[in-house]
Order: sequence, then structure tokens, then C-alpha cells
Amino acid sequence: MLRKNNQGGLLIYNKEDLERAKAADLVTLPEDVKGTNCYNCMYIFDKKDDIGFCKHPKVAQYVNERMCCALWDNRKIYRQFGEIDKKYED
Repeated sequence: MLRKNNQGGLLIYNKEDLERAKAADLVTLPEDVKGTNCYNCMYIFDKKDDIGFCKHPKVAQYVNERMCCALWDNRKIYRQFGEIDKKYED
């Protein structure tokens, strides 16, 4: 059963998931922060209600729209310095 923390992100109980979360800096955003989050990241899939699965191999766990990590990306991002890595496309 997936439960939420007091800021609305998902609680992580599994040691391996916690280690990946730490390495990816997977955080729960403050409630007043809008914008970049797991739900507008290109690695999210299988969204149902307010929970989805992050398919990035360094995260590989359930997340929701209150969460974000250092690996966040989106195909529509503008990078003046280069192209988006196409490795994780569907």
C-alpha cells in the first residue's frame, strides 16, 4: 500500500528504493511550489489517479506530482548547449 508523507509525496519503505531516491535526490516539493514535477517529466508512465511509475533506471519506483528529482527531463525542453538524450524515449 502506497502512503503519503505530510507534504503529499509518497513514503518510501524499501531500502533499495531509498538508496535510489537518495542518489537521484528524489524529493517532495513544498505545497506552494508549482511547475517542474514527476508528472510532467518524460520518465513517468502508467499514471493512475495521483500515482505513476518513474521508468528512469536510477529512480525506478512509484512517484506522484508532489515529487521531483535531479534527473527530471522533458522532450520539449530547450537546451541551447545541446540536444536531449533520446535514450529513454518510448
